Amino acid sequence: MEKESLNRFYNFKLLPEVKLLKKYINQNKPTELIKIHPNLESTVSELVSIEKEISNWIEILELKKNY
Repeated sequence: MEKESLNRFYNFKLLPEVKLLKKYINQNKPTELIKIHPNLESTVSELVSIEKEISNWIEILELKKNY
């Protein structure tokens, strides 16, 4: 049950948010996003590390993409 909840969270919340953030950064300047949402500064600057950490946990927990 908990693994199913994690899969749903990953696929329906976390993954879409990361994709949306990356899309916005690719289409605009990261500085523009930070001006609009200053609380995202650390997230934007650490996005590569965050994605690596997500990948590590996905492997550890054996979660599935597109659950």
